Amino acid sequence: MAKAGPALAYSGKAGWQVLGLPSLVAMALAATASGASADCTPTAANNVTATCTGTTTNQGANPPPSSAGVDGYGTGVETGVTVNVSNGASVAGTNNGINVGDVTVNNGTGATISGGNVGITAETGAATVVNSGAISGAGYAIDSLGTATVTNNAGATIAGSGGILTNTAANITNFGAITGTNTFAISGNTAVTINNAAGATITATITDAIFVATGAATVVNSGTISGGVGAGDGVDARTAVSAARLTPFTATSRP
Repeated sequence: MAKAGPALAYSGKAGWQVLGLPSLVAMALAATASGASADCTPTAANNVTATCTGTTTNQGANPPPSSAGVDGYGTGVETGVTVNVSNGASVAGTNNGINVGDVTVNNGTGATISGGNVGITAETGAATVVNSGAISGAGYAIDSLGTATVTNNAGATIAGSGGILTNTAANITNFGAITGTNTFAISGNTAVTINNAAGATITATITDAIFVATGAATVVNSGTISGGVGAGDGVDARTAVSAARLTPFTATSRP
């Protein structure tokens, strides 16, 4: 998985481009760029559990305090990592917010994780995320080579040019808001399982809200799922869509 440049959607879904850095990411980096201390402890390495407090900017794999890296925490190779971002804390990277091989992230209430490319990226494995704050990226908010298992709690947001991208399967429980401004809100390669609760939203401004490149989608919807006006479905799966409470979204299966 590339560490630089905006994340792209899977081939076969054209007609969109990743635009510039979202204002939320730009504001986070600007606010933390001068003299900010990095507060994720311990240093990024294999099989560590890190706690991030205060403001962390571009720590990478350097010991705190440091802002000498390009990623908020990690360098994309560390495995077995758990990152707990404390309530009200922030982790920001010029490249990615959290960038490791595989990861479990607990993002606290009022906490933010942001990246100039991706908010959270798992370069070689799976990502498990429980979000009670805000996760954002100029490309995708969450990008995982392996399975993405995400719980987005009430009042929490996951937003970027794309929301959640995985090269395998996505298992998403959403009580908050997941948004893709230029591509899919949720994109899985082999399968997607979604439980969208009452009051929750999954929204794509331009394309399909939920897209499965090669497999099936299973969706239980009690909230709102909406694709781009005139250009996208709520759910688009290449083999099958199994859905409960389809209204108010449309679903298509395109072999």
